[in-house]
Amino acid sequence: MPHGSAAFEPLVERWDGAAWSVVATPTPPGGVATLEAVAARSPRDVWVVGSSSAGTLTEHWDGAAWTIVPSPNAGVAGNILEGVAAVASNDVWAAGSFLDGSLFQHPLLEHWDGTRWSIAPLPSTRPGSGLFGVAAVASNDVWAVGFEGPGNSTALIEHWDGSAWRIVPSPAVFGSALVSVAAISSADVWAVGAFINSQHQLQPLAEHWDGASWATTPTPTVGTESRFLGVAATSRAAVAVGWIQFFPASPQTLAEVHLPG
Repeated sequence: MPHGSAAFEPLVERWDGAAWSVVATPTPPGGVATLEAVAARSPRDVWVVGSSSAGTLTEHWDGAAWTIVPSPNAGVAGNILEGVAAVASNDVWAAGSFLDGSLFQHPLLEHWDGTRWSIAPLPSTRPGSGLFGVAAVASNDVWAVGFEGPGNSTALIEHWDGSAWRIVPSPAVFGSALVSVAAISSADVWAVGAFINSQHQLQPLAEHWDGASWATTPTPTVGTESRFLGVAATSRAAVAVGWIQFFPASPQTLAEVHLPG
């Protein structure tokens, strides 16, 4: 991804309890790469995912150094991984998308079995769809979120039950996409993103799984436009972060908290 005369390279920073520091990471051949998500199981078992000029990119930290781990591409172009969730050292999921020969976007999920990454079969979706986030409760309880369809898209939610991925119905919100998901238990999952309102403005979107169905959760309407980009949750609270803009001013950071009850 050129930027002026430079190109993006992977960047990883580590917190040691007192300060952040940059940790050296390998750069894939071609020298162009970005990292989109990170998942850590222990100080010696951390994954980051993203994309490079060659396609999907996965790197692993073993406690001493980062190493590029080969990962497959599903399409002719646009292969990218944007979310990762680690259940065990031999059970890691990465979510993203790819472009087919007609340059239509499609969802992509890859799985690490302790030895190699492989592409997982997915349910059929409309061309112009993709996945952004993935979160796991257990090896047989994994969620992935994104969007389906070009233009007036709708949120896409898929679930892994230990044997297959399937699409789970969610509220039909006009022009919506979910970009992040946090799974607390089999009956407590949050997903956030944005939708386009009747004035064609971006607004934050939050949805919750209660073990039986997905439902939208009201969020405060602030600013001219705003959206969520990430979510973290426990059984006691969910925190969504993103950006908010009051035109013509520049965007500002946004954080909202949901408390049960």
